[in-house]
Amino acid sequence: MNLEKIAHYQIWANDKIREIIVSLKEEEFAKENIQDLCAHTILAIEYNLETKVHKKSVDVEVMYEELYNLSKEELLNKWKETDERLLEHIKNITEEKIEFPNFVKGEGKVYMTQEDYYFQYLSHTIYHRAQLMTALKKLGKEGKTTDYLMYLFDVEFA
Repeated sequence: MNLEKIAHYQIWANDKIREIIVSLKEEEFAKENIQDLCAHTILAIEYNLETKVHKKSVDVEVMYEELYNLSKEELLNKWKETDERLLEHIKNITEEKIEFPNFVKGEGKVYMTQEDYYFQYLSHTIYHRAQLMTALKKLGKEGKTTDYLMYLFDVEFA
């Protein structure tokens, strides 16, 4: 699997969602957890890049509060920047393992390859993109197809 290609797909697909969100009125943006989902999507990547890759100490509550207080436009721009930042990390994968707490068992640590680590956040974003699309449809917004096949037709086979 080519993670760099998947990261490019993620940016393409998230751009489709961001195109819908940018047109929302402020009150719509606050409904159906849309603002929260955008902030969480960014937080999941930013927090883990900072703490696991850059090995910095970060207060997740402060990071979330900063994201939540951004305007809609600032938040969407930050999301795009985060997608691009993740792509840059994926382009520079090394053999170094990522240490991660084993929260499934409740104790200990696991050491995973950077490919597995980055794939987790690429796939996690797909999950939140689906949640966002559902929330947007509840607001009566027309959805956009973000299937990987559509990406291939739009970008690879254009």
